[in-house]
Amino acid sequence: MSNTGKSQTVVCIAGMHRSGTSMIARLLNLCGLQLGEVDQMLNPLPHNPKGFWEHLGFVSINEKILECLDAGWDYFPQRIGDSWESDPCFTSIKEEAETIIYSFKDYEVWGWKDPRNSVTLPFWRRLIPDMKILVCVRNPLAVAYSLSRRNGNSVNFGLDLWLSYNQRLIDGSCPKIRLITDFDNYFTDPHKELHMVLSWIGLPVCEEKLNRACETISHSLRHHHITDEELSGGKLLEECSKLYMKMRSELPTAVEQGSEKSDPLYLKAIELFNDNKDKEAVEALSTLIQSDPEHALAHNDLGAFYYWKGKKQEALFHFRKSVELNQENHTAQKNLADLYLELGKIDEAIEIFKKIISDNPDDTETLLAVADLLNSFGMQDDARSVYEKILQIDPENIEATAKINELH
Repeated sequence: MSNTGKSQTVVCIAGMHRSGTSMIARLLNLCGLQLGEVDQMLNPLPHNPKGFWEHLGFVSINEKILECLDAGWDYFPQRIGDSWESDPCFTSIKEEAETIIYSFKDYEVWGWKDPRNSVTLPFWRRLIPDMKILVCVRNPLAVAYSLSRRNGNSVNFGLDLWLSYNQRLIDGSCPKIRLITDFDNYFTDPHKELHMVLSWIGLPVCEEKLNRACETISHSLRHHHITDEELSGGKLLEECSKLYMKMRSELPTAVEQGSEKSDPLYLKAIELFNDNKDKEAVEALSTLIQSDPEHALAHNDLGAFYYWKGKKQEALFHFRKSVELNQENHTAQKNLADLYLELGKIDEAIEIFKKIISDNPDDTETLLAVADLLNSFGMQDDARSVYEKILQIDPENIEATAKINELH
């Protein structure tokens, strides 16, 4: 990368298609992240009417990279080995990329968004070694259904592509330079999620801009919401589920923004998970909890691992402990409530759902869980009322629409 003599913060926004990369890029731009001039942006299309927020220059470079690799946005050959970005065939493309990068020389903080960054990441890291990587993640089944609806491909095709994109993205980075942000969080507590991302980037957090940006979030963008319990069955789905849980183990929470995330042993555990060394990762988390019994994040992550392994009593212990230690962590609360439901502890689950809804009245995910619960107990009128409330918040919520139709 050409040296402009200025200290810059560069953010590469990546993630599988249909994972909210466009929405998140737009929110960051509204809060001050420079993405380029308007005439340099890809035009909106019917399936993405709010725009892609992709710089045409970076998109062109990624397309040329994939073409050189005999690949495409929907196909990335497994045979491609390590250090492919060093091949001399990329020399002219690197020169073109450096010209585009240099055009941002006057900006202290800038970035670009393209889902294909996920698979071309080694190329960009060679040019901008100190860049930050913002990873936009979404439940793989929700992505697969959304992609199927747009393109008409099979759900398995979407799952396979989700796995390829996210595995290459995780393999091509490390927790120290990346931040994972969850698409669903922008529909439950957008201010908190966006504030966290802006702070990580190093952009000043202006409450007025933050509020204005969050007001642009449309619940119609969230056509498919899938619960973790639906991520079961089939080898491909199992692989996606495992990677998804590992990525979610990095999700920042209110507590993480303090000292917990920076704990060296915790960071080591995350690296071990990412290297598929599950046994060593669990040992690291267990050791961390022994030395710091009040490490709420470690308890939640260990609970998630035990849940995935089918060890529900061990998961129950750690989810309870995590919630006890940090009652503001809604992720841990939802994990505990979902497990309570599976164990038949209905009253306990309802109490947690009530608290989450009290804190976030527009949390359609939790409202849907409550409505389904009421419906399962034969309380159809109460369930219908909650489903209708969901549709007031998110008029295109497919699950709520289908449930109301079933009740008629």
